[in-house]
Amino acid sequence: MSTGDLPEFLQVTPSVWDAVQADIIQIEEESFSPPIRDSAEYLLALASSPTSIFIVLRLPSVSKVVGYIAADVLEKFSDVPGITSDPDFSQGKTIYIASVAIRPEWRRQGLGTALQKECLRRALEKGFKRATAHVQSGAAARMGLGTRVLMSFENWYGTGQTFDYVEFSTSMGRWTMQPRWKDGCKGMLTVNAIFAGFAGVLLINVINLPDKALISAQFAMGATILALVLFALAAEWLTDALDESRVDVYLRSMTAYNFGVVCILLSIAAFLYNKTDSAFAWIPAVFIVYPWFSHALDLLFKDQAAYKTELLKAD
Repeated sequence: MSTGDLPEFLQVTPSVWDAVQADIIQIEEESFSPPIRDSAEYLLALASSPTSIFIVLRLPSVSKVVGYIAADVLEKFSDVPGITSDPDFSQGKTIYIASVAIRPEWRRQGLGTALQKECLRRALEKGFKRATAHVQSGAAARMGLGTRVLMSFENWYGTGQTFDYVEFSTSMGRWTMQPRWKDGCKGMLTVNAIFAGFAGVLLINVINLPDKALISAQFAMGATILALVLFALAAEWLTDALDESRVDVYLRSMTAYNFGVVCILLSIAAFLYNKTDSAFAWIPAVFIVYPWFSHALDLLFKDQAAYKTELLKAD
């Protein structure tokens, strides 16, 4: 792209569809595999929607359309995976970018980002407060617009590729604020480290037990080692959750953390039983373990949609 060859943006409406249809369909075919390729009828329906933002990008030096972007209110895409789980679904304030594509020979020149910025600018003018999209996994970090991953989907529409459902972090509204789970994530890194340190001290004491051959000592040692492994996994996943803005990874880390605490509490009970030879050492552990164990099972087996909806809210 030459200096001064500035992009020109044109809103696509039914009245101009015939003039740009051939270029848009050609870009579709060059950009997307059949399972995720949009038909001319589908794209025309988007262009005909009164709430849509359908823009083509032209360059003065190029006779054809170079790229396009199509977006509409989120609720019109309820059949797309993950849409109905969006925390703001049914509120009518989110614009969903359904498709964006650039001709292969014009990629990596910032034109896709320019299209998305123009789309977000127009969405703000229309009164939208948020913007979301499904993008190929890893692409969000390269956009330069600031995004956070809300969900991920493997084998997207049978393509064999993983796609992320992302939220754009621009100045359009409340989603630029810090989501609650990120504050919790930072705090949990400290709490997890404290428990891991305690587990290390406990392991030293278990190793020094005089009757290591007893089942109670072996149980305490095994439970403590397992707790250390779980705390290590929790720490790694907490860090990944912060780095990648992944609430699902945060929930995974909390599952590991809760099971780690369960292991530590049971290890303490076994350690005390070994030292005192009294069954009463197990009684406090049973009552204390229950809430941690129950929460861990909830995270592991129950539908996590409610957790995610709450955690994705901003403070």
